[in-house]
Amino acid sequence: MMLNNKQIKALKAEAHHLKTTVSIGSKGITNQVISEITNTINFHELIKIQIQSDTKEDRLKIAKEICQATESEFVQLIGKQAVIFKRKDEESKFSI
Repeated sequence: MMLNNKQIKALKAEAHHLKTTVSIGSKGITNQVISEITNTINFHELIKIQIQSDTKEDRLKIAKEICQATESEFVQLIGKQAVIFKRKDEESKFSI
């Protein structure tokens, strides 16, 4: 599912009030981190991830890798915060 601009805008507004749920440190993406993100996003649908990396390009690359590994959609990257979304098949709280 590819998000359109209207959907991304709506998700950005929803994500504004969220707290970071997962932090990725110097070890980068590990199987344990992917498992934690998968469990969290399957429950919450929309999450923020703190990515500790020096450059924006690295943070963006890591965010995209997470999306691929968790079958989720990239919403945005602000500073060191990445926002990703994965709609539940049923009972979704997002009407996008």
